[in-house]
Parts: sequence; structure tokens; C-alpha cells
Amino acid sequence: METKSLYERLGGVIKIAEIVDNLVERACMDPVIQANPTMEEANKRFPKPVTKFQVTLLVCEATGGPYTYVGRTLKESHKHLHITQREWEAFVADVAASLDICNVPQREKDELLAIVESTKDDCIADEYLTK
Repeated sequence: METKSLYERLGGVIKIAEIVDNLVERACMDPVIQANPTMEEANKRFPKPVTKFQVTLLVCEATGGPYTYVGRTLKESHKHLHITQREWEAFVADVAASLDICNVPQREKDELLAIVESTKDDCIADEYLTK
């Protein structure tokens, strides 16, 4: 029996793009995340459509899809944002909410959240990182 990739079980690029669209919109309205003063500048440098495109590619690749993420490393693209543990937790909650809104089954939700959690060290600023 052939096992489908998480990418396939999520519904491929179209469903992943829907999830990412919801997530980016949600994160851009999240008061905890937006309280970080570096986010305004980041939002100017990388408008929502660019962010959505890059995150969609990243999720597609991370879940076993045929697309390749072409952006900077997560560490490089997040180091100047000084993301705190609290902001990280708000982001993960936003991911979970987007997965729920998009009706992602629990198994796939858990797998995708584990992938997101695996990026924590690359996204949180060193001075705020707690294990």
C-alpha cells in the first residue's frame, strides 16, 4: 500500500495556498504579532502577496510537494524581526486556527504543526529562545 505525502493529504498546492492565505491574513491582524515594531517594516518590504507566495512554496516543499522554496533561510529572514516566545506562540495559534477554518483533519493538522514547531529555533530571536 502506497502512503500519500502530507502534501497530497492536505490537498496539494490549492488547499495549501488557501491555508496560507488565511494564515497570513490572520497573522497580519494578530495584536500580539503586530505589536512587534519590526513587523510594520517587514510588511512594507514584503507585501502580503509575496509573503503568501513564499510561505506557500515553503509549506509545499516541507510537506513533500513538488515545489521548491526559493527564499532566504528562515533564520536569515527572521533574525532582524526579534520575534519573542510570546509572538511565536501567537503565530502557532494562528496556524492552528487557520487549519481549523480550512477543515484540515486532525492527523494532518498535527503533522503540519510539528513541522512548524521544528522551525522555532530559526524564527525566534536568540535572546528570547526558550526550549
